[in-house]
Amino acid sequence: MSAPDDGRVVDLLAIGADDPRWRATTIPDSAPDVRLIRLHVDRETRASLQLVEFPRGWSRPAPGHYLAGEEFVVLRGAIDLGGTRATAGDWVWVPPLGLRGPTHAPEGMLALAWFSAPAIWQQGAAATAGGSLSHRSRPAAGPLRAPATGVPGTSDAAAAPPSGADGADRDVLCVDGMRWAFVASGADVPALAGPAPIRRWR
Repeated sequence: MSAPDDGRVVDLLAIGADDPRWRATTIPDSAPDVRLIRLHVDRETRASLQLVEFPRGWSRPAPGHYLAGEEFVVLRGAIDLGGTRATAGDWVWVPPLGLRGPTHAPEGMLALAWFSAPAIWQQGAAATAGGSLSHRSRPAAGPLRAPATGVPGTSDAAAAPPSGADGADRDVLCVDGMRWAFVASGADVPALAGPAPIRRWR
């Protein structure tokens, strides 16, 4: 794995508009362009984690699906995914091949988004139906995403990040302070107070 921010806590809301890591990206079937900073990539599975900024008025009116699953937490702003509105602190999971209705972010949005594989978009419904979108508003402690075929790792919500180490690479997001850290296998979780979605990469 490679991650430019391994081993340190990143204040996601403090990343400035002029940070040189931002890259303009066109999301298929949408406009205008978004900006993203790639925080972590798994070299084997190509699963990736990125900070994504959607500008005001961003819209993707055409329904479609990704071949990969996507899991994200809204940091600022809001997004409407086919009638499901997610706002700051909310967690969303769309499984591989899951149909996404028209999607809009009229006020703009900043999100921390994880894809289980390369993000390949296709219009319309998949030939084999995917699962349904899951949405939790500032989730309480408990499981979020269970293991699934073709989707590495799991996700949980915790009242606070656990202390100590376990046998998996993890990334941890402190929802209240919007601070994120990648924690390599065997390393201790840094001190982050408050509710925390925790993703285990394998």
